[in-house]
Amino acid sequence: MLISPDGKEQRGIWANGQRVRDAKGKLLPDALEAGLLVQGTLLEKALAAVPASTPATELYTLVVGGDGKQSVFMREADYVSNLLKSRFGAVGQVSLVNHRDHMDDRPMATRETISRAAQTLAQRTGPEDLIFIYLTSHGTQDHELVLDQPRLSLADLPADALAAALAPLKNRDKIVVISACYSGGFIPDLKDERTLIMTASRADRVSFGCSEEADFTYFGDALFARALVETDDLQHAFNEAKAYVAQRESEDNFDASEPQIWAPKGVLARWQQLRKSQAERALNTALNRTEAKTSTSH
Repeated sequence: MLISPDGKEQRGIWANGQRVRDAKGKLLPDALEAGLLVQGTLLEKALAAVPASTPATELYTLVVGGDGKQSVFMREADYVSNLLKSRFGAVGQVSLVNHRDHMDDRPMATRETISRAAQTLAQRTGPEDLIFIYLTSHGTQDHELVLDQPRLSLADLPADALAAALAPLKNRDKIVVISACYSGGFIPDLKDERTLIMTASRADRVSFGCSEEADFTYFGDALFARALVETDDLQHAFNEAKAYVAQRESEDNFDASEPQIWAPKGVLARWQQLRKSQAERALNTALNRTEAKTSTSH
């Protein structure tokens, strides 16, 4: 018996790490074959669900879980996507996640799908909107983000390739957060005055927390499960997350990863404008509901 990351029990016969027969001995369809057949449709549905911009300042998101061999990246990507919607009011979201158990029900994270997602966000958003992009995976010393779906051979994502994929968004204010080893090496290719960047480590340092059992990487936990739950000030949240990571690494006797940030004032101002407009809309909605209840009670 195997218990999958979502808690479901799987019984049967396995071969080469794949369940090939169920508990009754029935031959099961190959998950990879099924996944390849539906991946195009899954991506089209995900991109079609992104709504067009309105005159208001709105938040759109792209979340990427790169390595499908370890469940921590899927868990973290899903948590971040949910947080950006529930706490920060994201209206258009794309999630691209590799995972060995979700080849046929989630759009994969590849160079091409990331590029198409960026193109869609460029088409659906307006210049007044803000785009939050989160990528979590392993990283290499050559500054490439690992894109791995078991039983497939996917190309990893170098820093310059990520910059090229995000080029359609050059006229949008963006927040790009990368949780991966050596992720500080992505900053030179990505940085400009419309792109705020946070990374889990320096260009020459590893980061920590990548294990099958973990719910978060160290940096993902510090930034999203702790700092951004308590504050919506991005610079303050990063400072708090960096301090927490440093403390945790020291306690574990790990070399410091030293998270990095590039924070243009214009993007910080756009974020605060977004939060202010969201608060005003929430207040107006609450007042309208109160007035409606009052009028119906008389």
